[in-house]
Amino acid sequence: MNESEINVALITDKNYFIPAIATIKSMLANTNRTVNVKCILTEVVENELNELVDELENKYQNSKIDFLYFDDSILSHVKPKWHISRAAYVKIYLPSILSNWETCIFLDSDLLVKEDIGLLWDEFQNNGYGKELAAVWNPGYNKDNEVMGLEEDEKTFNSGIMVMNLNSMRKQNATEKLEKFIKEFNHVTLLNDQAAFNAVYKREWLELPLKWNVQFLFFAKRGKEIGIEKQSLEQLKKNPAIVHFTTSSKPWKFRSVHPFKKEYLPYYLSVENSTYQGKVSFIDVIKRVREIFLFAIGKI
Repeated sequence: MNESEINVALITDKNYFIPAIATIKSMLANTNRTVNVKCILTEVVENELNELVDELENKYQNSKIDFLYFDDSILSHVKPKWHISRAAYVKIYLPSILSNWETCIFLDSDLLVKEDIGLLWDEFQNNGYGKELAAVWNPGYNKDNEVMGLEEDEKTFNSGIMVMNLNSMRKQNATEKLEKFIKEFNHVTLLNDQAAFNAVYKREWLELPLKWNVQFLFFAKRGKEIGIEKQSLEQLKKNPAIVHFTTSSKPWKFRSVHPFKKEYLPYYLSVENSTYQGKVSFIDVIKRVREIFLFAIGKI
């Protein structure tokens, strides 16, 4: 691989396939670098994959796209929480799935990439010496710290966007360590695979700038509530590098009031078989009104 090329991996089931393609499109639209994309599927999808590869590679000629299938039955014992699916846990197997890659950027499927992903790659290449993993601090969350072996005030990271030194992870048997934590503690943690990654890499991860993972809470909470200086928070909300649509309220749903929903939707709607809104029920309207209210008072 050319040193200027970037490796990016996503993992999705059939429910998040279209958002995953929207994420890929937003990423490729904002870089001139050559990007090798591996989209790992845990289920068969309706879309014709060969046609989709041709479409993406013709439109974004700086891209090389591959779809891979992974049998996630190895995780049949895992019970995900919240709106998370079992596919989220598959990232612990990336070192073996992507055995020919030394390093990769992992991206969740519910993102809007607004800045050149090459800058994130360079951040790790320049500052990540000796680190297996780089990620962004997850503000305002410490509920799993005790189980993960961390003090209450120690930082944890969000596992939705990570730069991973796969070569080092293979040498250090990272997958086995992550599997062990999930087997022993997944039933008592709240953050699924994220708890496992934080437990294994506690105090050993490279902290990336917050702009690379601007979560929904950045828009819904005041800076003092999540430990971010007011001016910095305002800048992050205006100029995020990656918007992460955390929470179950996704921008392809009618109820969503996310400030970047309008910018995201064209990518989503450009994917074959995508749907948005359609018939809106009374319950949908109630959910949207509730979300507007909770967003306004910072309780979402």
